[in-house]
Amino acid sequence: MTDKLFEAALGVSPPWQVTGADFDLAAKTLTIRVDFIAGSRFALAGVEGQHPVHDTVAKRYR
Repeated sequence: MTDKLFEAALGVSPPWQVTGADFDLAAKTLTIRVDFIAGSRFALAGVEGQHPVHDTVAKRYR
């Protein structure tokens, strides 16, 4: 249920989804994991059509 709350608050929509959220009280940090549904296809700027994902990179934003 928490994941759906964060999806709504952040405006995350398919094929993207919130896959988890953790709050560390001591460090005062909130970590929200966002991923896409396996098998999703995406548009690429300047290239017509929808394309599969070949690889991914985990990123951290502050």
